[in-house]
Parts: sequence; C-alpha cells; structure tokens
Amino acid sequence: MIGVSRAAKRAHHRCLLAAVRRASSALPRAGLNLVRPTMAHEIATSAPCLGGCATYRRFSSGKNSPAEFEVGDHIHGFTVVQSSTVPDISARVFVLEHDQSGARLIALSNSDANKSFGAAFPTPPEDNSGVAHVLEHSVLCGSRSYPTKDPFATLLQSSHQTFLNALTYPDRTCYPVASCNSQDLYNLAEVYIDSLLHPKVVDDEYIIRQEGWRVQPGGAEGESPTLQGVVYNEMKGVYSSADMLHYRMISRALNPDNCYRFDSGGDPQYIPKELSQDRLVSFYKTHYHPGRAVFWFYGDGDVDEQAAWLSGKLAGYETPVEALEFDSKEKYMQPLRDLTGQPPHRVTFDYDPKMPDFDSKSQVSVSWLLNDERLTSDDRIRYAVFDSLMLGRTSSPLARKLLDSGLGKSLAIGSGTQDDLRQAIFSVGLKDEIRDAGVDSLDVQAAVNSVEFKLREFNTGRLPRGVAWFLTVAPESLYNGSNHDVSEVMRFEAPLRRLKNDLAAGKPVFEDIIDGVLKNKHRVTVVTSPEEGKGERLRQREKELMEEVRQEGGEELADQTKRMMAWQNSEDSPEDIGRIPMLRKADMPREENEIHSDESGDVLWHPEVRTQGLVYADAVFDATALSVEDQTRLPVVMKALTELGLQEGDSVQELHRRIETNTGGLAGGIVNVATTEGGRTAVVVRGRCLLEKTETLASLMADVVNSCDWFGNRQRLVEVVDQMCSSWEQSMLIGAGHQLALSAAYASLPAEGRVHDANRRDYAQSGGCHLCPGLSMIALHRPARTTGDLGGLLEGVWQSQDLLGRVSPLMISAKSLCIPGSFYGIAAPSVQIGYNSRALTVPEDTDVGTAIVAAQLVSMNYMWQQIRMQGGAYGASCQFNHRSKTFGMTTYRDPHVRRSLEIMRDAGKWLQNPSSLDPSTVDQAAVGVIGQLEIGHLMPDEVLRVSLTRWLAGESPEERQARRVGILEATREGVQQIGQRICETESSAEVCIANETVLTEAGISPLLPLIIAAAVGSELSNLRKDNDVGVLAGEDWIDLARLLEEDLRDQLERLDSDAESRDFAACRLHEIEEMELQAAVEELYLSHMATQGGVPCPLCSRGKLGLSRSDGLLWCENCLDMRIRLGRPGLSLEDDIAPSLHAAVRRHLEDGRCEQTPVFTIRDGRLVVTCELCRWKDEAF
Repeated sequence: MIGVSRAAKRAHHRCLLAAVRRASSALPRAGLNLVRPTMAHEIATSAPCLGGCATYRRFSSGKNSPAEFEVGDHIHGFTVVQSSTVPDISARVFVLEHDQSGARLIALSNSDANKSFGAAFPTPPEDNSGVAHVLEHSVLCGSRSYPTKDPFATLLQSSHQTFLNALTYPDRTCYPVASCNSQDLYNLAEVYIDSLLHPKVVDDEYIIRQEGWRVQPGGAEGESPTLQGVVYNEMKGVYSSADMLHYRMISRALNPDNCYRFDSGGDPQYIPKELSQDRLVSFYKTHYHPGRAVFWFYGDGDVDEQAAWLSGKLAGYETPVEALEFDSKEKYMQPLRDLTGQPPHRVTFDYDPKMPDFDSKSQVSVSWLLNDERLTSDDRIRYAVFDSLMLGRTSSPLARKLLDSGLGKSLAIGSGTQDDLRQAIFSVGLKDEIRDAGVDSLDVQAAVNSVEFKLREFNTGRLPRGVAWFLTVAPESLYNGSNHDVSEVMRFEAPLRRLKNDLAAGKPVFEDIIDGVLKNKHRVTVVTSPEEGKGERLRQREKELMEEVRQEGGEELADQTKRMMAWQNSEDSPEDIGRIPMLRKADMPREENEIHSDESGDVLWHPEVRTQGLVYADAVFDATALSVEDQTRLPVVMKALTELGLQEGDSVQELHRRIETNTGGLAGGIVNVATTEGGRTAVVVRGRCLLEKTETLASLMADVVNSCDWFGNRQRLVEVVDQMCSSWEQSMLIGAGHQLALSAAYASLPAEGRVHDANRRDYAQSGGCHLCPGLSMIALHRPARTTGDLGGLLEGVWQSQDLLGRVSPLMISAKSLCIPGSFYGIAAPSVQIGYNSRALTVPEDTDVGTAIVAAQLVSMNYMWQQIRMQGGAYGASCQFNHRSKTFGMTTYRDPHVRRSLEIMRDAGKWLQNPSSLDPSTVDQAAVGVIGQLEIGHLMPDEVLRVSLTRWLAGESPEERQARRVGILEATREGVQQIGQRICETESSAEVCIANETVLTEAGISPLLPLIIAAAVGSELSNLRKDNDVGVLAGEDWIDLARLLEEDLRDQLERLDSDAESRDFAACRLHEIEEMELQAAVEELYLSHMATQGGVPCPLCSRGKLGLSRSDGLLWCENCLDMRIRLGRPGLSLEDDIAPSLHAAVRRHLEDGRCEQTPVFTIRDGRLVVTCELCRWKDEAF
C-alpha cells in the first residue's frame, strides 16, 4: 500500500475547505460542520471502529480470509451451498446448510466491527390470538441453560450490545443481536439460541400469564380485577392508533384467503379467548425447529469459527419430517383477483368530538396487491424509484394532485409501496390524468439519484447495518428456499444500470407501472374515521370479556395467576444468575473514546470518520436567545425551509429537483441541550452529498436560508402547518406518549437556571412533531452572531402570514408544555392505555458516574421487574442526565397509573435498601453503562450529533474521562447515597397521559384536557419568564362577556336557513346558558375580588390569584396553578352584576359567619350565593 505524507493530506483538506467556504460565503454568519470521505489511500491506517471497542480473546476479533470456502465444501457439519462476492456492498456471502438438522446459516463477511447474529423462524398466524407475538416474548423468559426469570433483562443491563431485541412480523419472527465486542456477541448469541431451542415456556404456564394475558385480582379493597399481560397491554396501545388500525385493515382486506388476514401481533379482543398454554406449545413445536430457521452472522468475525459454534448448538436435531411449505406459492400467496365490487372496508377509532377538527380526522386510501410472483431486485428498485417519483416529496405529481384536491391535509398512513412481505402493496389514490400526462424526465432523474444515493449510503440510523441486512435477507431465504440466491437482494448496481439504460432508450418504465396499477382490479378502499364513545364501549367490552374468561377458566385460572405472582416474587438464585455469560468490569477500558475534530475558521470538521465517499455538512445557527414562544414555533420554520421555493428563483418543484439531483437530502432541524446553568438551542440546515457535489450542496444551503419564499407562497406554508398538525397525534401521542409525558414533567420542574432536557430525543427535538428521524443530528461552531437573523425570520413568518390560528392545539412542543403544578394528568381520548412519568432534580455536586449507574439499576433491576414483569406495562425506564442533574422515569403502554407512580416514588428507597443490591449487581450495571458510551458503531451523521451535543454543553474531554472513571468506580455505598438524594429532593414533577376514564378512576387531579394543556403551555412559559400576571377589572369582563355573546349570536344568524340546523343551534345556545353564565360570573367575581386585594389560592393558601390580561386565565402568583378559563357565556351580564356580587360577599363577611369564600350557582336564571361551611345563603338578584 502506498503511503501518503502529512503534507499531501493537509493539501487535500485545504482544497475541500476552500470549496466549502466559496459556496457557503452567502450564509448569514453560520457555522459549518463537515464530515468528508476518507481518501482511498488512508483506509489502510483508519480504525475500523472509531475509538477502538474492547475485544476479549476467547473468540477471535478479526476475520480470517474466507476465500477458501467454495460451494460443496464441508465445514463443521455444514455444507457450503452458496459462495459469492458482492462488490455492491464490499462483502463475501456464504450460505451453509447443516447436514443433520437442515438449518441454514447465512454469513456476510466484511470489515464492519459492529457484528451481528440472528435467527429467524417462519411463524404465519392462523388466528388473531397473537400466539407468535406472545411466543417471541416468552422464549426470552428463561431457558434450560439460563433458567432465570428474565435473562433478556440481564443482557440489556450488562452487555455492550448495540442492538438486542426480537421482532414479530406478519409471517415471521426474528431475533437479532449486535455488538462491536466479539466476546459479547457470542455471549448474547449463547443466551438467545438456548432460549430459542430450549425455552422454559413449554413447561411453565406462568410465563404465558405474565407475557400473554391473565385476570389480575384487584390490588386494593374494592378494586375490580382486570385483564393484564405485557403483550395484551402492548396491543391495546397499538389498537389506540388510528394509523395502525388503518394499516391492519388494508392488509386484512387485500388478503382474504391467506395468513395475512390475521394479526400476528394479536387483537386484544381475541387474545384472552383464543390463546392458551396448549396453543402456544403446539405453535412452538411446529415452527421453532432449527430445520425451519435461518441463522445469521455478519461483520468482521471468523466464518469458520461461527460455523463451528453453531454446529455445536444444533447437535441432536434431525431434519423435520413434516414440511411447513413456507416457500409454497399456492399456500401463502394471495392470487390476484377482482375485488372492485366490494364496498369500502371501514374501521373506527375513539376520538372526542370536542377536540378540534373532529370531522376531518378520517383517513381513506385505495390499495392494490401488486404481484403474485416473486419480486426481483429489478422490481424492487423500480418500485422504490416510482415511490420517490410519485410521493417522495410534496411537489411530486401524485402527492401534489391529492393535496391540491382539498380532500385532505396529508397523505394517509402507508402511502406508497410496501415490499417487506411476499406480495407488495401500493396504497394511495391514483388518477388517470397522471398516467396520461406522463412524468417529467427531470423528475425521473432526480428520483433515480435519490434512490441510488440511499442504496450506496445505506444509512440505517441507530439500527446496525448487520441487523438491517439480516431483516432484509431472512425473509428472502424463508420465502424462497435454500436454492434461492440470497445475495440477489444485496445487489443494486446491475438493476440500477438496467433501469438507467431503459430510461435512456425512452422506454415508458414508470408509465407502464402506473398503467399496470390502474388496470389491477385486486384493490380495496379502506376508510378509518373517528367514533364518539368507542373507547368507553371498548372498556365495557373488556369487562365483559374478563367475566367470560373467568367463568370459563374457573378456579384453575385463578390458581395460575397466583402461581405466576409467586414465581414473579421469587428470587433468582445466585447460581442461576451466574450462569449467564457477561463481560467483566475489570476488562472495561478506562480511557474515554473521543471524536476528533479540527477547527478552521468557521468550519468544524471531522477528518477521521469513514463516510464511504460521502460528505455530510451542516450549517448551524444559534437560537438560544429567542423567546420561548419563538422557539416553540421553530419546527414549522425549519420544516418549511425546503417546502416553499425561492423568492426569485426555483419553484417548489424545481428546488426539490435540485436537491434530489445533487444531494442525498437537505432538511432543517433543531437541537436543545440542557445544563444546570441553562441550556442551548440551535437550528441547522443539514445535507449530504457525493464529494464532487460539496460546493453545490453548500450553495443550496445558502439559497434556502437567504431566499426562502416565505411571503409569496402562503398556501404552501399553510399546507406545511396542516401536515405537521395532522401527523402529530398518532406519531407522538400514541407512539411516544411516555416522552411527551416526561417532557411535561421536566417542564414543570422549578426554573431556577434549569432548562428541561426532554428535547434530548428526536421527537421532542422536533417540537412535538414527527418531522424526520434525524432532527437532532447537527453540529455547531461559532453560532452566537446569528440570533437576530432568526428572530427576524420568525417574526416575519408568523406575523405576516397570520398562521397562529392554523396550528392545531394538538401540536404540543416540549417547551410549550409547561402546565402548572407538579402532579397532574393530561386526558387524551384516543389513548386506551397510559403513559406515566416522573422527573426530579438532585444537587449539582452529585457524583455523575454513580448517578448514571443508579439510573441503570432503577431502570433494569427495579422498574423493569415491578412495572413491566409484574405490572404488565410494555416498557419502563429511568435515565439520568448528567448535564442538567435530572432523573427521568417513564412507563410505556402501562395499564396502571397510581401503582406505577408509587413505584417510581419509591425508587430512592429501593436504592437505599441493603437487600436490593450487591456489589456484583452494581458492577454489571456499570459494564452496561460503559457499553452505552461506546461510539465506534455510530453512523457519520450520528457522530456529528454527538459532537455537537458535547460542544453545545461546553463539555471537555477531561469531564468525559472523569465521568467514565466515576462509572467504573461506582460502589453500592455510593449508589445508596444517590438513593438518599432522590428521597430528599424537593424538586419533582409527575405527569400521566391516558384517557379521562383511566385517569379519573386512578384519582388523578387536576385533570387537563389535551387541548387546554396545549393552549395554556406557551402562555405559562412566558408568565414564568416575565412574571406577566395582571388583573382585569370587573367592567372589562362585562365587555368581554358581551362580545362573546354577540359572537355566538352572529354565528347563529349566519347558519344555513335549514330548520334543523337552526333548531340545533338554538338548542345548544339554551343548553350552555346556565353553565357558562355561572363560569363567567365566577370569574367576574374572582376578578373583582382580586382588585380588592386578591383572593387566596385554594391550593397553596400562600399566593393570591391574579388574571392574565392576554387571555383571561387565572393564576396563582405562588404556584402558578390555573383555576378558571373564561368560557363563551350565552346570556348578557348586566352592569350591576359586579357590585351585586361584591355586596353579597360583604354581607356574608359582615354577618360574621365565617371567613370561607362563598360560591355561586345559577338557578332558574337567578344568581344564588351560598357558603358551604356556615350554610349562609343569599340571592343576589
């Protein structure tokens, strides 16, 4: 290998930076951050794993050359049946078949240090019992060699895994693990394969009661029994999502004759009726034979060593006598036929009609089953380009047609092609005009470039590449048998070349696809719409279902639950725990991994990151000094940057073409970092491209920042806001409700110098809107000078465009969700199962390393056992933010509220209990934490994210090294001290999100509707910051009440002349008169009393109530607790009401009865003043 001098390298770097600076000079005082490709001659000296992951030598850490393995070779009881080189991904691929059992091993050998192992089994469902899903959970609850109750949790806590999970698909179940550490990978694989081949669940019925379903007796006196189970509660959460209901109905409607009409995850209405221990054991014995499985190894390991290890695990198994015929087209593929005569398939979800846009929450889609023959790589790539061409951006032809139709604000869930099953599905709406008009060649070129860039980059985010390849290759092998060339799905160069040749020859490639879809009669229409009260009906049905299974199961069912609870409460023996292979703390490297970066002017770049010939660049602006209100609006600004076109240049479509033709993507994002001194907020324009396109990328960045057409494309901006609003509830509330709850809890902590760190996750960083998965991946250098530019930008966008009213109250940003009080619930009608959170602060001198270990122990040894295993929640976790000194605890899809909150409150006591922990448990938690600090497996854009976060926080390498040492030196005594600090904290907050019935039954108070929670959040943030609490005089309230009344009557007059509508409006007006007049009178009284010196707060008794002049909200100056919000009174308030109120109160005080503040009611149009304490009563008028 030819060496290259340092001078040559520096010259290359200078050329790159000069190109960037030339193109980026137009950016208004932005910092730039770069990752550029390693030069070809540098690869020999580049570390394959950034930072050097530790390797333990029982198994080799570097791969042996596999060139000697050819088809027909016999290796450790395997026969090599396929051997090929795949230059497209720089790998060698081998398929080995086990001679005795028939098991298949696919080994992908390359230089990736982030190695993976996996096993996949065909598990086509035969009903909606969710047996495949419950089995996926259950096999990891102990096995023959590792009989502890939950070895999976032990691995999560004590390994260096970069991925550890299991996934149930509609027709298969996959068990992947990954680690940069060779010994660790084999440790994970040892436990997994023993769990898959020898699980305890086939003999122990209490595992199905824990993971599947059970009748849980009431925990307190008078508490009713309930249906519980981890999978049961998980699927209740899934079935709360309108998007998931819609998707499942599409699959069911398109596949009336095969396994895909069933829900492999399980339908909560069927799980308790159809799932039994016998059913689960039978399913396991049929499907989990290794002869039906596909095993997988990936990375820089030794293929010979891998084959020898797996062969030892398969000893004694014979090839299954009965064939499953999973590769049978006749049995598992749906023949295409005419389904057009069917009426629309309908599904409903629970939604409160009082929420905004109730009637516009419906989804409708037309879906086609595309193929009844196996898809080739050519097919998949052409469908991918077709998707990008038709729906890849808002200016795409099909997306534009649908959005311009006015029929909806955004595309329905699953729009586009889904090809992860045997038969691809295309869902959306197609119109003949698109086919007849054809497609623009420039759009085609842009779409092809976009798909090609993604194929070459293969950026799988936080999912290791080896796991992503396993999940792609496994179904191909399962579907098509051992004779199928598994490397075909990895090859994209030849299919791309054939596609480009066909396009160059003028062949109507995509017109033919459109025509084929339109002529395809195997299509269905699915409509999903809101249904008032459905949630309550589901809860009633659940009670009826519980009674049915209780009667059928009798005493045996109750005994099974008792045995399960006894098993859960039993302690695993030290001997059983010791069997689980783990890394040792003594072997952990004490030196912290660092990301090396160089500064040159306004550019911060990372020269040692290998990027496969790509450049990643970010233009970054500081937004810390913006007001809280402006910061909550940043997501819309950043989302709209590439959606509006340029002021004197490209239209939206032309801008999108430039981006897709020249780059791998360009987008805006936000990052927040919390510290004990405050916090930093930055916005970024992020892009990626080939090295030769660097200057073009920087030019595009400058264009969107300087020339975005904010004021010339109002309708487009409205669309952006509408699409963000319509996507929020399902993507954030249902999918990440625990993060939303924790955001609110952090925001409710005292604000003395602290900024809550809920934004540390991508969802919260996007301001509560799921914009894209990488909004936090930015980097920063010298940004402080640009605050004014962004402030002006925000002011222009939001004031001139008058878009505040377009933002749905459902759009909750992490910073705006600052609800008063430290304990409350948020009622979300569509959430059928809850999300709980607790946030707290500890003193700044808390030992960071020990606190991180303590959080790991609380998460995996305490909350996991108490809340997930015993309580039936799908998830529970605890994290410690070392920068803001805050603990955050969450539960996910949790059937309990009060119980889980009590468990979280007792976390400090648990840490202090000497019987909770022993030194070895603390050591294993430290090992797991060290694994989380490793950065060698990160993708280039993740490297930028980490680098930026460290820079924003002002964190030095010495601080990171001290934190690592603190983790490794954590002791049981130190952890107990952390527990004491948690117990002593005076700064904590708790927030629960669920439907109103669940929260009310749990006694959660106060209870805020989601719409109110969103509406008051930003105002309270400003009140906390500016102390803007004022008092509104009584006569002002009278004027406001009159205006509200006049507005309502004006609306009544403008109604259609239809008698029914007019009668309804009049009836509604009559109904609200007494209720809303009382609310207005009460507020008027409190306002009047405030002018006389203030009304004591009924919660804290220390502060006085005041009224905000901006929106009529009543606050306590001490605890900032909202009491009343002015409604829409239906009757006029006369000028003499305020004096009458004051006179009535004065009479009560003069009578000397008591000092209790009287209350008011409206009875038959009369105002009645009463005191509940002394029984005093007066009629004011």
